[in-house]
Order: sequence, then structure tokens, then C-alpha cells
Amino acid sequence: MKKIFAILLTVCMLLGLVACGGAAAEEAQTAAAPAATFMAGFGMVDITPKESVPLASYGDDRMSEGLYSKLEARAVVLKDPNGDMLIFATGDVSWCPNQLGSVIRSDISKELGIPENNIILSGTHTHASVSTGRTDIPSVGKFNDQYIAGMKKAILQAVEDLKPATCYQGSVMTENMNHVRRYIMDDGSLDGDNAYGTGTKRVSHETEADRELQIMKFVREGGKDIVITNFQAHPHLSGKTTNVSSETPGAIRYAVEEMFDAHALHWQGAAGNLNTHSSFKEETPYEKTPAGVTAYGKAMAAYIKPIYDTLEQVETGYVQVREVVYTANVNHSYDHMVSDAQDVVNYFKTHDAGAAATYAHQISAERGLDRRINSYFHASRIVGNAKLGNTQDMTLYAWSFGDIGGVVLPYELFDTSGMQVKEASPFARTFIVGYSYPSYVGYIPTEAGFANGGYEADNSTFAPGTAEGMVENYLNMLNDMHK
Repeated sequence: MKKIFAILLTVCMLLGLVACGGAAAEEAQTAAAPAATFMAGFGMVDITPKESVPLASYGDDRMSEGLYSKLEARAVVLKDPNGDMLIFATGDVSWCPNQLGSVIRSDISKELGIPENNIILSGTHTHASVSTGRTDIPSVGKFNDQYIAGMKKAILQAVEDLKPATCYQGSVMTENMNHVRRYIMDDGSLDGDNAYGTGTKRVSHETEADRELQIMKFVREGGKDIVITNFQAHPHLSGKTTNVSSETPGAIRYAVEEMFDAHALHWQGAAGNLNTHSSFKEETPYEKTPAGVTAYGKAMAAYIKPIYDTLEQVETGYVQVREVVYTANVNHSYDHMVSDAQDVVNYFKTHDAGAAATYAHQISAERGLDRRINSYFHASRIVGNAKLGNTQDMTLYAWSFGDIGGVVLPYELFDTSGMQVKEASPFARTFIVGYSYPSYVGYIPTEAGFANGGYEADNSTFAPGTAEGMVENYLNMLNDMHK
């Protein structure tokens, strides 16, 4: 009997040990399982056109004759602890065309199983990229296909590159790196820097510029840092170059990569009234020579260098995206000049933009127009606006992850509007992603900008009050996400 009891006791002990061992093993396995974490990845694809293409500079669609710097599609993908993704992809084009962006978003959404709104597409607004709107030149069609494929490939590369990441943010104030391209002329008028044949001279800038350079850095486990720069500056060509170029956005990226051994992506901000300009004398043709562009990029990177390792860490929470459809009033104040504007548009068909602008000023004076037609762009805007209804819907987006937020600008807002969003945002840092999808090229001045007049006000599709309404909608979305 004692022997049977001993045997049973031994069996029970062994079973207990097995049970304890199983529990211990399960507990150890649970402890070893990696906790959900925030991740970041980067991708980059060369999308430089392989043939001569019409350039998007100032609307005259000159065919490219050489290569100044390559065009690229770059993407940063963020993945939160829930597995939700937020994708930022930007290409070296003037803006992300709707007909191309819709294909990219649809395809990526299906492939990754994420909402289309979580895919933020933008352009660097380089004027020396391809005029993607042209349908009569075969090389444009080839580039459009190349652009779509490159953007999608860059995004998928970034997904494959996802690694645990910690986010840091900060900003630095620059000096003389951009200037307001709204000039007071010697006859008292206000004009932009595209004033052909006016006979007047520039006297001074209208106002100071938003000189804040914002930085977001992702320090990754087992991978290079990723740096996103955000600067309110409109790229600008000095001279009529016929070379393909990523212009100053490319110069900033290359300099950041060289200085910090990091991946780089650049966002243009609210820059409808600003030009990028060198820290040197205003007449320095920094965009005409590679040395000049390099100098500009290095000057920007030099601003980042002192604060690069002292950027503040921010909480990286869950991805959020908001969308609102805002109905804006169309600017019909020039409708009575449609026939005159059509004459300028017709003239442009056999002349370049400079000649068409001179012609526009000429007929404005000869015909005694109550408002001057400034250029081919202004004329085409007048003709186009007259065909629109009284209102137009625009889709606005905002995004956040943790204590970082941002807004997506499909139009060219003035920097003062961008500053209002940044200053009133509830987030620790708010970024402005300009020239984005869904896009429509057009300036949206503030009410004060409309009152002062000038190039941007004359070329605005939307009526006064639109900028203020957009700012209100952006802040509503940011506040809603911050709750």
C-alpha cells in the first residue's frame, strides 16, 4: 500500500512539475515577445525623365535640353503600435496631379490594405520638372507612367524598411533664406516678380517672411536616421534654364544626407507669396550653377547642425487622419474681361510667356481696361474662372501621430496663413505639407493680400475670405485629433 501511495505521489509530483514547467515556459515566451512599437521606414526612387520633356517653369513649356539634378520620388512610412500606417510620399514635380495621385493612392491602398486618406502625396514644386498636364507630347505620357511607378515603388520600399523609431522635433529661424515675392513698385502698385514689361521698378518688399525651418527626426534601431525638413519657401528659377532640376528642395535633401548621414525628405509649406532665396546677395545666380545650389543646401543644413542632437523627443502615439470638404466662393471679379484674356491666351499659342505677358500689358493700356491683365497665367485664370460656378468644393486633410500634427495644403496659401495654423495648433509641432493631393494650382491670399492686390491676388481662383476659412477648418481638425 505504501508502495502504491509512493508511486502515485511521484506521478503527481511529476505532473505538477510538467504543469509548472509549461506555465513557466508560457510566461517566458510572453516576456520574450516584442512589445508593439512605433516604426518608421524610408524609400527613394529615381524618376528623372529619359527623354526631352516640356518643363513646368512659368508656363512656357520649354523643352528640356539637359540634366541639372535628378528628379526623385521619396517616401516615409510610419506604423503605429496598432499596425496603422501613415504614408508621406513626395515627388519632384510642381504638385501631385489629381489624375496621377488618384491612381497611386488607389493602388497602394489595395496593396497594403490601408485607407486612401492615410496616403499623403505632395510635390516639391520644382519649376524645372515635367509639365505633367500636357497631353500632346509622348515624353510626358512616359514620365507620368514613370512617376506613378516611382512613387509606388518608393512607398513599398519604405514599408520594407520599417524599423523601431523614436521621434524628435524642433525648429530654427533662418536669415535671408527666402524673400516675399510681393513688391511695392515705384508707381505705388504691388506686383510679383513675374512682372514682364511693366516699365515700373521694384522699391521694396511688402512684408517680412516666415523664416522658420522645422525639423522632424526619426532615430531608428538598426537603420539610418530619417530627417524631414519643412520650410515655407517657393522654389524659384534665376534665369530661363532648360535643364531638368529638383532645384532648392533637392539641394536641401542632398546637403542633409551628406551632413548627417541620414535619409531626407523635404516638404514645402505655405509659400504662395514667398520665394526661396540664397543667403548671399539677392542677385547671386545660385540656381544657375551647381556650386550655387550646393551652397544653398549647405547653408540650410548648417542651420540644422547646431540643434540636430538637441531636438526634443516627442510622444509617438496612434495615427489619425481627418478630412473635411470646404465650400469656397469663386473669384468672378474679372469675368467682364474674358474676351481680352482670351486674346492673350491665343497670343501665347505662338509666343513664349514673356512675350505674352508684354502683350497682356499692352492691350490693358490700349483698351483702357479697368484692371490690368498681368500675364498669360492671369489671362488663362480669367478664362477658366468664368466657366466655374459661384462655389467650388475643396478637400482638406490633417494628420497626427502622438504629439506631432500636420495639415495638407492643396493650394498656395500665404505664409501668414501657415503661421496662423502653426501658432494656434494644439500639437507640440505642426508641419505644413504643401502642393499636395488633391491639387489645384492657385494662389489663395489672405484678405489683406487681396486688398493690396498684385500678382497672386490677380491670379486667385478663389474669393477673399477663402484663406481664413481654410485656416479655421484646419484648426478644427487639429483640435479634434488632439482630444
